Amino acid sequence: MKIQLLIVLVILLVFSSLAVGQPKKKKRKKKAKPCAINLAHCPDEGCGGEFDPNLNRVKNITTLNGSPEDKDYSYLRDLPKIVPGYKIGSSREKLEAEGEGKAIRVVIYALVIRKEGVESGPTRRRLENSPLSSV
Repeated sequence: MKIQLLIVLVILLVFSSLAVGQPKKKKRKKKAKPCAINLAHCPDEGCGGEFDPNLNRVKNITTLNGSPEDKDYSYLRDLPKIVPGYKIGSSREKLEAEGEGKAIRVVIYALVIRKEGVESGPTRRRLENSPLSSV
């Protein structure tokens, strides 16, 4: 009787360890089909699921209206994360009042400059010709 009970317990232990020890198969995410053949055929409002069509129109602007203003990082840091009274899909006037659509150039200052090893090739040329500002 004891031997039969021991055999049953060993069998249960073996099967339970096999069930727990097997790795779970990862589910592959289905790749979303593009809504347009290419960007030329994509509408200015964008397409897909939940989105703000007015934001997509603003992001598609390719020309500047005037020259960019020089700003430091604190300007970006101090922008509100949420604009009171704005809801997705509504007029962007409240966002424009906070600075949306303005061309800015973030100006930074180097705090420490050290001489280090020589860069070679294209990296060195890029570093020599690059300004410390970006539009």
